[in-house]
Amino acid sequence: MRSAELLSFGIDEPLSSRLAAWSQDRGLWYRTVQHESALRNLLAKGSRGILLLRIGRDLADELHLLRDVADEFAEVKVIAFGDLDHPLLEGLAYDLGATAVLFPPRGVDELFEMLTMMVAEPRTIEGR
Repeated sequence: MRSAELLSFGIDEPLSSRLAAWSQDRGLWYRTVQHESALRNLLAKGSRGILLLRIGRDLADELHLLRDVADEFAEVKVIAFGDLDHPLLEGLAYDLGATAVLFPPRGVDELFEMLTMMVAEPRTIEGR
C-alpha cells in the first residue's frame, strides 16, 4: 500500500475536486474511479483505506459492489453516500457491510467530518 488511501467510486467532478484537495492537505493518496472493474483491480492489487461509494444511480450494481468489497476486502472502510433521503436503503447499506452511510438530510460537510474521524483512527500494522 502506498500511504493512507481514499478511493471514490461514482462521485461527480465538483465533489471529486474537493476530495482531492482535502486528501492532499492530509497527505492521503486519492483516486477517483468510474468503472467497477478498475476499482476491483485497485483493491485486488492492495489498495486499502477508505472507499467512498455513491449509491443511487444503479442500485443493483452499486449494492452488489458494496457487498463484494465488504466481503472480500474487510480492511477497507466503505462510506455509502447518496443524494436521496431513503432510510430503508441506508439500513440495507449497513447490512451489506458499509462502515458508514450518509444520506440527506446529512450533507457534504458531514462527509468531510466523517472522513476526518476515519483517517484519524489508529491504523494497525500488517502482521502484528
